[in-house]
Amino acid sequence: MQISEISEERGFEGFAAVVSAEKRVASNGRGYVDLVLTDRSGYTDAKLWQDVDAPSAGCVVFVKGVPDKYRGAVSLRVCEMREAVTEDGVNVEDFLPHSPEPVDRMKLCVLETVASFRNDALRDIVSEMIAMAGPSVWTRPAALQMHHAEIGGLMHHVCSMLECAECIAGVYPFLDRDLLLAGVVVHDLAKTREMNLNGLGLVSDYSADGMLTGHITLGVCAVAEASARTGHGGCEEEMLLRHMVLSHHEKPEFGSPVPPRFPEAHVLSAIDSLDAVMFEMEDVLKNTAPGTMS
Repeated sequence: MQISEISEERGFEGFAAVVSAEKRVASNGRGYVDLVLTDRSGYTDAKLWQDVDAPSAGCVVFVKGVPDKYRGAVSLRVCEMREAVTEDGVNVEDFLPHSPEPVDRMKLCVLETVASFRNDALRDIVSEMIAMAGPSVWTRPAALQMHHAEIGGLMHHVCSMLECAECIAGVYPFLDRDLLLAGVVVHDLAKTREMNLNGLGLVSDYSADGMLTGHITLGVCAVAEASARTGHGGCEEEMLLRHMVLSHHEKPEFGSPVPPRFPEAHVLSAIDSLDAVMFEMEDVLKNTAPGTMS
């Protein structure tokens, strides 16, 4: 069975990869293990209510568990768990969620888009920000467990948004196409600094920078740094990109201290939210039986 099949009525028995595992102490003083498990179908929070050592993040474990509902969310109460051995014949790669698009194809999509910019400042700044993000940007997930929490998830998110943005720019020709697409490419690049990866290439937790600063503020700083490095410091394009990164979550309660204040920034915020919600809805619908509600 798959992790995505866990429900209020159905537990789980099978192999899964350990995204994170931490030994903790309950209010009664007894130790337990808090886990996040994954396979190709999705993620689940899990707890093993035994005072044992936590398995290593990145390993594969065999798990038997029953559903555990808390505050409306269903997780897994683990009854039995052991690390996989050679005789089990399992490969950790088989349990990792991947973007449906090959990484090389997504990389080409992004680089060709940036190369198509007629605005030199935008092309230079965005290219520098991609370089600053490092080579792992092409394979990184976009989140710990939410939307696009998969190998290549960050670029999957960006490429889907680029396709939406190109269509919207065609419908509303007064939009600055280069600026809109530049905002799409850079808006989440600072997630490479916000989140740590485990040995699986999945997000294990938030970095100190991520906890104390967050990808929005880190992204604004990256725009300024890339602009200075490329000789475009203080230009109008830098100011507009900084605002787009700062406002792409739209509201203070979602993490943006200012709302989008020009058309391209508003479109960026809208398609960012749309793509995240559509990803999550599609993920849920794939495992929802006809005639039932998720």
